[in-house]
Amino acid sequence: MTNWRRRSSRSSVIGRGSTNERGDTLIEVLVTLIILSVSGLALLAAFSATITGSAQHRSLAANDVVLRTVAESAFSQIQQQQSPEYQPCATASSYSSTNNYGAPSDYTVTIISLQYPASGGGWSPPSTPPPANCAATYPPQLLTVQVRAVNGTTDETSFVVDGRQATVTRLGALSVVSITPPSLGQGAKLDNLVVGGTGFVDGAVASFSGVGIVVNSTTVTSSATLMVSVSVPVSVPVGQYAVTITNPDGTAVTSASIFAVSPAPTVTGVTPASLSQGLSNQTVTIGGTGFVTGVLAAFSNGGVSVSSTVVSESATQLVVTVSVSPTAPTGSGAITVTNPDGSRGTSGSIFTVTPGVTISSPTSSSPCTVGFNQPGTCVISGTGFDTGTTVAISANATSIEPVTVTPTSITFDVVGDGTTSGGAGNLTVTNSNGASATVVGGFLNG
Repeated sequence: MTNWRRRSSRSSVIGRGSTNERGDTLIEVLVTLIILSVSGLALLAAFSATITGSAQHRSLAANDVVLRTVAESAFSQIQQQQSPEYQPCATASSYSSTNNYGAPSDYTVTIISLQYPASGGGWSPPSTPPPANCAATYPPQLLTVQVRAVNGTTDETSFVVDGRQATVTRLGALSVVSITPPSLGQGAKLDNLVVGGTGFVDGAVASFSGVGIVVNSTTVTSSATLMVSVSVPVSVPVGQYAVTITNPDGTAVTSASIFAVSPAPTVTGVTPASLSQGLSNQTVTIGGTGFVTGVLAAFSNGGVSVSSTVVSESATQLVVTVSVSPTAPTGSGAITVTNPDGSRGTSGSIFTVTPGVTISSPTSSSPCTVGFNQPGTCVISGTGFDTGTTVAISANATSIEPVTVTPTSITFDVVGDGTTSGGAGNLTVTNSNGASATVVGGFLNG
């Protein structure tokens, strides 16, 4: 009995154990199926995304191939040839309306942007109309070409067309397309000459063809702009010069002859050639060559100041307003004219400061006196009188008539005013050039 119970007990235990093992296996199978389902969905989504991405990649790759073909076609057709498509006064639509540049029929090619060199460097959209003198100067152009596929994907590239050099440069390659200002005079110095182009990197340096033009420094302000400090000695020959830009890796590019050295201004004469001490706001005309707007004139004579300088309609005349101090030293001096670029020219001793008008007598304490309502004669002593000198008395005198005039004296007749006995007046002499002198109370009606 005892043995049976033990076996029976073992059998029950064993039976219960077998039932538990079968239940665990079913749960594991269900969990595995769920995991496989989720993994399958993820794989399916990834596979679908891969297919989509691959299609997009193939589309972009096709666009790139078409773009390269179109760009090469545009390069060859727009650049200068026997029948060039380059248009010096173009806008973006000027080229877009030309053709499809060899693209397949299911692609659209458009010049989406066209820019010209900006005055301060870099590029800017064309004005309306395009830049002045474009037909004569053939300015460079920065064009951006866009290729659009039927599925809406696009690709773009940019390149520079330099009409003057008849070349095309892909954007990013080293090129020189403009220089501002395009000329400087002999003797000029400019710290902010701007070179425009592409592919400039830090450490790039500029140099000029020929001998003599000095580059003081080169500063890279962007990949499209250099700021150059340059000096042009007066000995540099007048003419056209090319500019070379060299990057630190040794790559270099040389422009066409896009920079000019112009003659320094000259001074050949001045009219009138003299002014008296004490004259203010007098107009003189300076003759010479090479004057440009913004030119300044200066006189070496001490005490001669210039308040304005205006270039006449010709580059050979300046109209200058000057004043001469009453204490300015007398004698001859030179005139220097300086253009805005720093180029300058200096004359010989062609301008003279002459003595001003002075009156030594009569004086306020010893005036010229004539009888009440009587004629009389007055003598004025001094300096600087000329044949056109006139005399004026502010009050108590009439019928003033000069008789003789020398550089140092004036003799004139005068009649005392018959209405006021003992009245005083100020005596003034004025030369024909406007110089004058006054003695307060210098006349007395006796």
